[in-house]
Amino acid sequence: MTDDRTPDDPRAVSAGATGPLEAGLPVGFGASSTRPGGPRLPSWVIPMIVLALVAGLGVGLAVGMLIGGRDDSGQAATTTSAATPTSGATTTAAWEPSDAYGSAVTVTGEALPPFNSEAADTAVGLPMPQIAGTDFAGTPLAVNTDGRAKLIVALAHWCPYCNAEVPILNEWYAGGLPEGVDVIALHVYSDPTRPHFPPAAWVEETQFSLPLIADDESRTLVRTLGIPAVPFWLLVSADGTVMERGTGQVEADVLDGIVEALAATVTGG
Repeated sequence: MTDDRTPDDPRAVSAGATGPLEAGLPVGFGASSTRPGGPRLPSWVIPMIVLALVAGLGVGLAVGMLIGGRDDSGQAATTTSAATPTSGATTTAAWEPSDAYGSAVTVTGEALPPFNSEAADTAVGLPMPQIAGTDFAGTPLAVNTDGRAKLIVALAHWCPYCNAEVPILNEWYAGGLPEGVDVIALHVYSDPTRPHFPPAAWVEETQFSLPLIADDESRTLVRTLGIPAVPFWLLVSADGTVMERGTGQVEADVLDGIVEALAATVTGG
């Protein structure tokens, strides 16, 4: 089974009250792909707790290809990179698996179904799987049901929308979070053939400030959370259930609304 969509596929995102969002970059599209365009209404169910987010996260949608996608097993000893995604200038450098992947991710609980923007999200209301892994430096981090609400964002080093999101996240995160809310980043879909590889160096260069779990070589995070495109967002209530999933570039004011809605699940407001 293959994805029949092309980089200029019009099935993308719509604008909300705060302005247009970028579509999530489908896994398998190059960083130089033409940006998808054209309005599309969201087709996924918006829980009551996040109705205020329709203008932001609620209009993001995934147009990604199958999770199996590209083989980025880390067996290659070199990577080819370009000065710009389309320049054709290349350099070759050795890399280590630890620069591209975290330690093996462990999962407790059932994996979420793959996210599909064209149908009601059947993950909403399901328990969030418990996951534990490390960042690129080997520092452990876990996502557990601990009475705290969580905003999880998955990014990829080669994704231009993710690269645009990182400075927004860094500045926004430095401003602090409501009581009882955690924000956790995931790095997924490492690819030695794409820009900004290896991701360990990318994280350092962008001065990425959020706690981060790096996916392993088996793509355990991708398969467990049903991630088809990046940036990918997952909202988890304080009781550990999935509230919402979506893809797209999100601005700081929308992030404020998201964490306020998450905080309400902690206080019961």
